[in-house]
Amino acid sequence: MIKVSVIVPVYNVEKYLKKCIDSIIKQTLTDMEIICVDDGSTDSCPEILDEYANLDHRIKVIHKTNAGYGHAVNTGFAYAKGEYIGIVESDDYILPEMYETLYYCARQYDLETVKSDYFMFWGDIVIRKPKSDILYNQLLGPSDKMAFFECPIANWSGLYKREFLVKNHIKHNETPGASYQDIGFWIQLMSMTERIMWIDKAFYMYRQDNPSQSIKNRTKMIKIREEFQFTENILIEKGLWKELDYMNAFRIKMYKFAFYNRIGIDLKRSFARIIIQDYLKYNKFKYAKDVIISDSLQKWYDKLIQNTELVCDDAAHKMRFWDNVDKIILYGAGRVAEREYIWLRDRGLISLLRYVAVSKKDGMDSFKSHEIKEIGELVKYKDDLVVVAVKKDSQIYNEILETLDQLCFKNYIAYTDFNEKLQEDCTVIQ
Repeated sequence: MIKVSVIVPVYNVEKYLKKCIDSIIKQTLTDMEIICVDDGSTDSCPEILDEYANLDHRIKVIHKTNAGYGHAVNTGFAYAKGEYIGIVESDDYILPEMYETLYYCARQYDLETVKSDYFMFWGDIVIRKPKSDILYNQLLGPSDKMAFFECPIANWSGLYKREFLVKNHIKHNETPGASYQDIGFWIQLMSMTERIMWIDKAFYMYRQDNPSQSIKNRTKMIKIREEFQFTENILIEKGLWKELDYMNAFRIKMYKFAFYNRIGIDLKRSFARIIIQDYLKYNKFKYAKDVIISDSLQKWYDKLIQNTELVCDDAAHKMRFWDNVDKIILYGAGRVAEREYIWLRDRGLISLLRYVAVSKKDGMDSFKSHEIKEIGELVKYKDDLVVVAVKKDSQIYNEILETLDQLCFKNYIAYTDFNEKLQEDCTVIQ
């Protein structure tokens, strides 16, 4: 039997496709098949895939009419014959030892699911996306697998036993045009797998600088409710009530992130009504509240219910503000800067970061692969937005503001609270 089947859904990614396929061909694990599903591409992707199929007998190409990401991946599943299945999105690429490492780990522990960390990258900027160290390299079973609801959704950073997927009828939702169809697949995996391990290594390169990525389409993300409903129906049908409880808690958490980061201004109010309806329906979390629902998230929902218009207007104002930002200077390179960097990264703004600034370098030359400059060296960029990465109640904060005023920087902002990763509040100082 073939060890690994790699499914590559492809749609209009001619700029990135060759690098993706090359990275799969060059895997140190050679006993594999590569199933490329062309989902009705209108660029040169079909020709590129056919050329590769002629060069490598392991590559199989399926050309079909466009029906969306979920249908493309499911089509690949139907053709797969490998012992394990992996997914590589066609604008990403993988490191050479990925599937050899994952496969032999899966075989050693007879895993249904094996996962790993991944790298997010913007050009030359690369960040490893971590999870909790406590869970690394441990065989998890039915009693403790729910901890993975706190982990990033990254279906492409793992391998899945094909027999397990077939037995449990685990597939992607096939709603045409819908976004985030990976959510339902991931929840099914986490709910049904009984032998899973997350290894402390990273192999998958997750591209963040593709302007046509589906996560950047702010009108499509409203489909997230349909995705959760699709998964809810499956869990109810299978009688997985505890898993359903965890999923609904995760739903409530995901809605807030979507509200601020994936929903366009014109859809804020309609989406707010949806998430209030679902919160009132699903907020009785018997098992999951302490794990997933934080006090700050609870307070945010209370505020949204009591002052819906105010919250929507505030979110729209902040979105307009960030949409008009062209270049960013991050002032600070400490713990607060780490959090602000994550904030900017999660909103797709990190590509705008020009420099990291400090008052005095003290031997530091870079921060997250960005060059560090003393703020006085950056006066020629005084029209850029400066993000002040220090605690607002500290003495150095006031000193930084005085310095910025003296250097004639026109725009700068500070964040008021970084206790929560998805904190949306900011104060504009001008």
